[in-house]
Amino acid sequence: MRIAVPGAVLSAFLVVTGCGPSNRPNDAVTEFVIVGELLSINSPFPCGYFIGSGVAVYRVHQVIAGTITEEEIAVAVPCPEISRPRYSDDAGTLQSFELGAYHLIELAQYDRSLPAPVMDPEFSGYYLVRADPYERSSRLP
Repeated sequence: MRIAVPGAVLSAFLVVTGCGPSNRPNDAVTEFVIVGELLSINSPFPCGYFIGSGVAVYRVHQVIAGTITEEEIAVAVPCPEISRPRYSDDAGTLQSFELGAYHLIELAQYDRSLPAPVMDPEFSGYYLVRADPYERSSRLP
């Protein structure tokens, strides 16, 4: 038995789940800047025409801008399987998300206008705007 799914239904599902097409993936505005250690990350599916977000958990080592009081934070990461420069010109220089690595990351408070984590449509936390590698011996800009 074959079931036909109208294109409008599929499109609505993809937009509601945060996987819809996007011409400007980094519409979020930076509100927080931290140095964090990547503890875990998931990648829902390979990105391409549709943008989906995975969820990363970071241990906060230093807050540079904004106020974050949690020791660990959940961060929605759009297309975590691809490098940040390939994802968007303004998404940072990080080439890959490796567990245990330190990153200088810019974050926005997550809201429903941003791509939702595919596996967690009720996600509330932060949204990754930019990620750069950070050497613990580096001086902050």
